[in-house]
Amino acid sequence: MSQRSSRGWLGVVIAAVLALGVTAVFLVSPERAAPDAVSSTTAESRGHADVARVSSRSGVASRPASVAGLGRFRASILDADGVAVGGGSVALSCLSEDGQVGPIAGGAQRLGEDGTFEAPACPGLVCIEYRHATHVRGAPWTARRGEDLAFEARPLARLWGEVHDEAGEQVPNASVSIAVVSDTGGLPVVTPHTSTDVDGVFSVGKVAIPPCDPCQATLGCHEARPLARRVVLSARREGYGPVSVQVELGARADGAAAEDPWILVLPAASVPIGGVLTDAAGQPLPRAFVLARSLERPAERHRADVDADNGEFLLKDLGPGAYSLRVVQDGVEVITVEEVTAGQRLTLTPVAPAQPRDLIVEIVADGEPLPDVSVRGGPFVRAMTDSSGQVRAESVLPRTYILRVDGRAAGHDSAHGRVTVVLRPSGQQSREPARIVVDAGTLKRG
Repeated sequence: MSQRSSRGWLGVVIAAVLALGVTAVFLVSPERAAPDAVSSTTAESRGHADVARVSSRSGVASRPASVAGLGRFRASILDADGVAVGGGSVALSCLSEDGQVGPIAGGAQRLGEDGTFEAPACPGLVCIEYRHATHVRGAPWTARRGEDLAFEARPLARLWGEVHDEAGEQVPNASVSIAVVSDTGGLPVVTPHTSTDVDGVFSVGKVAIPPCDPCQATLGCHEARPLARRVVLSARREGYGPVSVQVELGARADGAAAEDPWILVLPAASVPIGGVLTDAAGQPLPRAFVLARSLERPAERHRADVDADNGEFLLKDLGPGAYSLRVVQDGVEVITVEEVTAGQRLTLTPVAPAQPRDLIVEIVADGEPLPDVSVRGGPFVRAMTDSSGQVRAESVLPRTYILRVDGRAAGHDSAHGRVTVVLRPSGQQSREPARIVVDAGTLKRG
């Protein structure tokens, strides 16, 4: 038989074997799984295996791996009147028949304005965690594959009020903050910061802890930290003095109904605190700023940057009473003043332990400079390395600084982490800048 004929017969035999193999697969498998609906046997075995604890070098981690989806379900989110609640997101977990819990692959979804969603199910029970700015689930939400469900979300109770000036006019665009009084419990609202609208009204949702669903109960529902009953409401706006009021949530001491708004009145601003900040030679301190904190209202704080040309600073929009001041340069406190009142003008000069000097930091990898790398911390604010891999700061006080380096945006994936650099004093006659070379391979992650 010729060589060409042998090759032909060999090709026929191989093709026949492949055809038999494909036929056998179809005969053995009763159905082929669609991308979002794998067969029950495969999904269950894979889901159970993935839910098992993941071992690591440091021991056994409790975080489960994802569970493969099996089939789908549909759901609508409605309020008590049957109106769709749009927005927010859901995160899905699976409780398997043998009591193991894990997140469902592809089960984290943002919801549209119609409040409906279609999502992957699993071999067991689907638990639905709901995140929304204004609503919360009032009962456990669960589903199984193939179901079409409607869930009720109830609105969060609100903490709300108005900000006025001394003439009783409403103040729009005022910043409002909510802080816990001492350590009396957790923050009882969903955000500590908000602002007033065009009518001078602010409103934030109160925290509501939804009941445990079956997945959470299986893992162990931890008792939530008690929520604080007393908070401090503070309001500020440019051109006014700040105001802070301690309020009791629930029954009100002022006799108003619990649902009535809290009224915050901004006083007229006090005269600013100003001054000049220079070193012993009369030169402005670069990159310095002044912090002021009210002695009567600890939550009230102000900041003023120091002019790099003349050292001037001005703290505005102050309230009544005294303030403590802190001067910070390159992340280090260099001056403190215990008690200052509105209208005072100060001349501040830090006692430097050593002469400042210029600092050059060079980022390299395998001996080559890395350009376009972000360097933050100490004397560097949003600094980027130049073509020689360097950043430079002038008149830096000798001490230890922690720098954060990130070159990932420029493709330098290894240049990511933090490093501690020590700037030592120079000799009295030397004005040479200090040059510190940082190898990207030595950066500490985290």
